[in-house]
Amino acid sequence: MALKEITEHILNDGQAKGVEIKKNAEQGAKVILDEAKASAEREREKILREAQKKAKEERKRIIAMARLEARNTILTAKQNQVEVVFKSVLQDLDSLSDSEYKELVKRLLRKAVKGGEEVIVNERDRNRINASLLAEIDGSIALSNEIRDIDGGFILKTGRIETNNSFNSLISAVREEIEPKIVEVLFGE
Repeated sequence: MALKEITEHILNDGQAKGVEIKKNAEQGAKVILDEAKASAEREREKILREAQKKAKEERKRIIAMARLEARNTILTAKQNQVEVVFKSVLQDLDSLSDSEYKELVKRLLRKAVKGGEEVIVNERDRNRINASLLAEIDGSIALSNEIRDIDGGFILKTGRIETNNSFNSLISAVREEIEPKIVEVLFGE
């Protein structure tokens, strides 16, 4: 074989191997590309599933929060209505006629007086709850010279011990017990 033939053989072999290498590289690249596409598709589906799951969870969370907020708003409105009822009771007590007011105070005093107490009232009631009214209840109780800023009713004082029978205090004392009944009447619950 001559040099020319050897050179041609080497060139032909090189060319054939180059074509084969190129063909193998293209096939390898195609396999890698197909795997990458499949992997990307799996990743896309996984991301899509996770996004859908997160969106569903977020939707549930938003709905739960909205329900909670609505419930709290309703509860606040109901509490406000109950408060209006208690304030209305205090206003009704405040607007009693003198004779009605005196009768109510007499009943309250009869239940509370043990004997020997001083009766403390507010400035307004000083004329309505007087010594003669107290004498009708128990001759041993006296009207105190002290005046308190209470919303009606009275405070009984024996020495340093005071019993608050102001209307606000009396209503507060029974509020826990009667509030469920008020809620039932107002809201049917």
